[in-house]
Amino acid sequence: KNAAEGQTLPIRFHFVSENHTDDAKSSSSASICLPEDTFHNVLGHLPGRDVVRSSLVDKAWLSASRSPLLWTALDQTSGFTNNSKKKNMTSVLQLLARPQFANLKSLALPTNIKLGKTSLKQIAKLCPGLEELDLGYYHKFGGLHAKDSDLIDVAEELPSLSVVGFDMWNANNFGVQAMVGSMGGTLRGLRVQGDTITKHYLSDNTMATIVKSCPDLKEFEYVLSNYSYDTDWDCLGSGGVVALVRGCRKLERLTLSNAQNVSIDAFEILVSLLEDADEETNLRILTISGMDKVFEGEKGSRIKARLEALIDNVSIVKQGWW
Repeated sequence: KNAAEGQTLPIRFHFVSENHTDDAKSSSSASICLPEDTFHNVLGHLPGRDVVRSSLVDKAWLSASRSPLLWTALDQTSGFTNNSKKKNMTSVLQLLARPQFANLKSLALPTNIKLGKTSLKQIAKLCPGLEELDLGYYHKFGGLHAKDSDLIDVAEELPSLSVVGFDMWNANNFGVQAMVGSMGGTLRGLRVQGDTITKHYLSDNTMATIVKSCPDLKEFEYVLSNYSYDTDWDCLGSGGVVALVRGCRKLERLTLSNAQNVSIDAFEILVSLLEDADEETNLRILTISGMDKVFEGEKGSRIKARLEALIDNVSIVKQGWW
């Protein structure tokens, strides 16, 4: 910045090229200047890790890399989510207090940290515009393992949230119901990882609460590991999926992985809803994995073909989420 005039100076790039001739080799140089906002747009196409690396070039690049415009998300794509034992809630809060994270919209907390009402209050203060919070949904081999009380505290202390993801290692249906009941219509995206070891699964009763409390839900993801589990347990089934599609008419994205209690009947009803001109449905993306047996046989193949014809983006694959 030009301190005297209070103006932002452009970022200068200096290029050196070599010209080869039959007799000699000579070099020439040229430079260009990019306005700061243009340079930010360029850096905005880089992953978070590369933005950090670019800060080592010089002071101008360091200053540009710290722009809040570049840091709307701290998650696995920016290298923030990992299993480093050196990270704790104190270090996370110290990081979030840096000026470049003032406009943070999405946060995926790393593993091996402890949640609590006090720390969530501090996150809310440091990130007043936070819209999306991942509490371990993307950690395939261990995450935060939020408890029921953590889910309830999230809903109470972070009112700006519209998307929440978590695993159910320590949480059960009581905590999920309490959270969605508190968030209500503000919840637009829900990502849940059921746990086959602790046998904590999302139930159809909880799905009914989600539908009743969050009619404007636009995204729903439910995944289970591909380890075998007892389908006699109270797991999400066809009734819950049908209730979701019927009750949340703004739903645009539905992801199910290894949800073995969901039968072909649920997808047959989904086809009927999509084909009915009187039914208002907005489903645009359907992702099904680890449920290939559901679509076996003539009926399964027919319904799969109809889904692919009615929905813009359909992915039905054999391999489960993990």
